Amino acid sequence: MVEQKSGTIVTFSSRGAFMGGGPAYATVKAGIMGFTASLARGLKQHGINVNCIMPSAVTQLFPTTGARTMMGWSAPFWEDPDYTAPVVVYLATDEGKNITGQYIYASGGDIGVFPQPLQIQGATSLVRKYGKWTLDEIHEAISPLVGAG
Repeated sequence: MVEQKSGTIVTFSSRGAFMGGGPAYATVKAGIMGFTASLARGLKQHGINVNCIMPSAVTQLFPTTGARTMMGWSAPFWEDPDYTAPVVVYLATDEGKNITGQYIYASGGDIGVFPQPLQIQGATSLVRKYGKWTLDEIHEAISPLVGAG
């Protein structure tokens, strides 16, 4: 990627780094976020964007269903990974290439971007869509959240 002066790296972490899940889980997830921030700073000059996706899911570690909230937001309509994938793809497009060093909540029809430096208690804003996002819709929604033109 450095030789070709372009590329996209997408890591995956969790709000559980700061909001539960046990010490080992939190440590690993926080480490991924730190790794992402460091890579983003170091690789930006080479045209490589690095971002971290933080999806939601109902798992053994986080089994709660129903009226879950995240920083005042209600749980997304769906927590299927199919709803997170379009955001990952978008970050690899020409439109997403100027977005780097961001922590992006992507779950169901929700997209949220956390402010930098990270303030886990309130994302800059949340955009919710009923259903899956298209790449064009993600561009329209996420660009203002990350300050990208």
